[in-house]
Amino acid sequence: MKTPLLKLATINLFLFLSFITPVNGQEKATSVLPDHVFGEWHHTGNNHRFDGFLIHPGFIESEYKAFMYTTIENPEKDHYQISGKDINNNTITVQLHIRSRDTIEIKKENNTINTYIKAKTPKGGTYISKAEIPDMIKGEWYTTDLKNHLEFNITSDQLKFKDKTYSIEEAVLLDSGDKAQYRFVAKNKDEYWLFYLKNWSDGFLQIGFNGKYGDLYKAKKEYPNERIDDLDAFISSTFPKTLRGNWLKTDGSNLWSHSFYYNHAIIDKAKWDYKSVKKKGKWFVITFQNNGAEKMVYAKVNKDHTVSFGPSKKELTICSLTKTNDGGYKPPHDLPYTEENLFTIDSATYSGIIKGYNNKTDKKTGIIYVNNVFTGNQEPFLVKIKDDGSFTIKFPLYYPQEIYVRFPEHSSSIRVAPGKETWQLINSNKEDEGFFAGDCAQLNTDLSSLHKLRQGNRQYYQLVENIQNYTPDIYKEKCIAIYQSQAEMLDSILDERFISNKAKQVARLNLSYGLYENILSYDMYRRDKNAPKIDSTYLDFLNPEIYNNKLAAVAGSYSSFLNRIRFSNGIRGGKRIMIQHPEIIELAAILKNKGIELTEDEKELLELEKAYKKENAIALKKREDFNQSNEEILKKYRNKLTALIQKTPKDKHEDLFKSLKTDSYLIYAKEAGVTFSEEEIAIQKASRNLLNQEEQRKLTQYHQDEQLNKGKEAFYNKYQEHRRAYAMDLLKQEYIKQFHNFFKDKSTWMEDLLTMQTISGPINEELTPISDISLQNYSGKIHDPYLKKYLSYENERTKVKIAANQNNQGYTVHDTPTTEADKIFEAIISKYQGKVVYVDFWATWCAPCRSGIKRIKPLKEELKDKDIAFVYITNHTSPKTTWNNMIPEIKGEHYRVSEDEWNYLAAKFNISGIPHYTLVDKQGTVVKTKISLGQSNDALKALFEKHL
Repeated sequence: MKTPLLKLATINLFLFLSFITPVNGQEKATSVLPDHVFGEWHHTGNNHRFDGFLIHPGFIESEYKAFMYTTIENPEKDHYQISGKDINNNTITVQLHIRSRDTIEIKKENNTINTYIKAKTPKGGTYISKAEIPDMIKGEWYTTDLKNHLEFNITSDQLKFKDKTYSIEEAVLLDSGDKAQYRFVAKNKDEYWLFYLKNWSDGFLQIGFNGKYGDLYKAKKEYPNERIDDLDAFISSTFPKTLRGNWLKTDGSNLWSHSFYYNHAIIDKAKWDYKSVKKKGKWFVITFQNNGAEKMVYAKVNKDHTVSFGPSKKELTICSLTKTNDGGYKPPHDLPYTEENLFTIDSATYSGIIKGYNNKTDKKTGIIYVNNVFTGNQEPFLVKIKDDGSFTIKFPLYYPQEIYVRFPEHSSSIRVAPGKETWQLINSNKEDEGFFAGDCAQLNTDLSSLHKLRQGNRQYYQLVENIQNYTPDIYKEKCIAIYQSQAEMLDSILDERFISNKAKQVARLNLSYGLYENILSYDMYRRDKNAPKIDSTYLDFLNPEIYNNKLAAVAGSYSSFLNRIRFSNGIRGGKRIMIQHPEIIELAAILKNKGIELTEDEKELLELEKAYKKENAIALKKREDFNQSNEEILKKYRNKLTALIQKTPKDKHEDLFKSLKTDSYLIYAKEAGVTFSEEEIAIQKASRNLLNQEEQRKLTQYHQDEQLNKGKEAFYNKYQEHRRAYAMDLLKQEYIKQFHNFFKDKSTWMEDLLTMQTISGPINEELTPISDISLQNYSGKIHDPYLKKYLSYENERTKVKIAANQNNQGYTVHDTPTTEADKIFEAIISKYQGKVVYVDFWATWCAPCRSGIKRIKPLKEELKDKDIAFVYITNHTSPKTTWNNMIPEIKGEHYRVSEDEWNYLAAKFNISGIPHYTLVDKQGTVVKTKISLGQSNDALKALFEKHL
């Protein structure tokens, strides 16, 4: 007899099974999804990593992989739970809600719910017939991993992959031009693949599958393992194939030795042409030439396919085309970094050769980005590429660190050190391929071989995408779990093979401070207003050892860690610092200290202000005491009042302001959906009734004196830079107090660093050196002797830079055209008829503006001979001195408009924030009111060329 509990379990099991689709062979599900669900779906948002996907009768796509259905449950109408498995046994669970025939909601795993709309084609794509598949991607394709395996054979209707033949069910052409690629849906019985074929050229093709970005394949075994333009020259080359390739030392270091290619060689950090190759018994004797110089190398192929190379038969180095795993290798002077002499004031050199560089291209530059933990800024340096593909740049550097490199068709991170040279042969974008010479060769070689650790970055990106599902503590736990898996992977690598002590040290520090950075990023990524806020207890995992570790500066993650600490709510206590600009009496004293003499009218204004303060001292003290004692509740009230003003139509603002004299403002609040608490209402009423009638009359009379207000406005406008500088100084001092209060018992080093960033950051970024008195005062707030020295150095360096910038060319400062404010844009643009005009609305104090300007610097250099004008428009909020100091570094046409003119421009282009970018065509027509932020240089170039 069944117990009631067993009966209930049986019923529940029956109900559960009734929702599950029948399974064929216990592996594949027969889809019961409605037919109208099948097809392409586009994401409705703008910033989604995967902005479209395919629901196919045989699978559901996720992250470019085909997940074949294993179960499909239909627990309620229009709701489905789908389980799938791809060819590599990766699994996925998807919750599907059909809102209409054209709209669905998707929730993958524990991710957020995203809305998609039905589309006829993938984003940026069109379906094509099999007959339209181009011949260029058909045929046999061999691997380029030195093994030369035949991996693909493609025809018009089928694709052979690893000895299994798939029919091509669907073909789609995605994008166009350089970004064009084909997507194939391929099937073998119940097995599905998604293949992406792209970047084809004569003899080469890139193929991505199962989520992989794509490997390079070649059409013939004898072709090289990297893309080249002149295949005929490669095939006809007489240079021995057994000697070709990028040769690595076999002593266990895996250091790059040299590279021999079909048409030239790279030896001793230089490009050499072949003069002669002679075979003498087992030996090759190769003579090279370079600008009149000659070099001879002996080479002998060994039985194990290694080759011995050297300047003579007695001075040989054994090399291999593949890495040698020798855990017992012990190089000389293999020491980690130490704190002693870690920081200095020096420069580093980065140089190298870009293999296969096409000197006929218009891409003649690259850029390196150098972080500075003392300023908190990232400084870009333009790198000019010579016709032979070589480059070199020397730049200021103060400690060993990672820099970010961007060249045409290549980007990477490399290590540099003060007083040292890093040389790189840029051969490809393969993550594990690093060919280095110079002082930092071993460190760079080892760190480039640890590319698998970056898998943790992908896990973290997925965590951030779903951050709204996690409390701070759960998010922290998940960050730690990702770190632990990375640390375990690093330990297993270190057990297997040689990695230098510096590389071990840097790798471990990078993982540790990357973890701290990630944990501290919670409130940066979790931006919704209902998100739990982190406080100082959330930072309990950070201890003095973490804070005081100066060696952490060598970690690539350290700059971001400092940034998160500096702006953490846990340190700032969630409090906004409120700074008031100096009023007339205080401003006059500031000007006097600077030796600035007031005019007679300004002196009269000052005396009026002093008389007002004296005559109304009692009333003003009442108001000051009331505001201080009720600071928090008044702040809440003001925030809600601001929201009310924003929600109230502008034509009703005057009536709203009048209603604040009584409680009738609550009527407007109710209409706008703004609710004031009883305490807030009471404090507003108390504020209204604080002063007696005579006191209020005198204050009102003074503040409503039209002539007096005009005089004040003129005074403030004339000395606005001094006002702003004083306010910014007060703000810096408040930040420094916060750092001191938080770190005084924990870490003077961390306090010093953040204080340094607060002081020296604007000096460097906004080109605003401080006075000798300010320098002395600020130095007194810093404990570390090196940092004191650096602050003085940075201030002086900035002065020198400003002076040198006056000789710069390529920038033009224009007077704003004299015209009505609402016609100012047309007046500016009229000067550039016949050119495409890129307009950047910016300000000197806007960090994203400055970052965007730096980012397109190489693009401007690339397009300097094209009919494109770069126009920069700022307003009165950019201090004129700072603006004058900065614009010599910004090539283009510069305008500084008045407040009224800016207001018209903001209304015309709906500028709600800066930077704001607008594009005008050659005829003077605005073709893009707002260009999306974050566009790559390639995307911007394509946009410009569309209108040239």
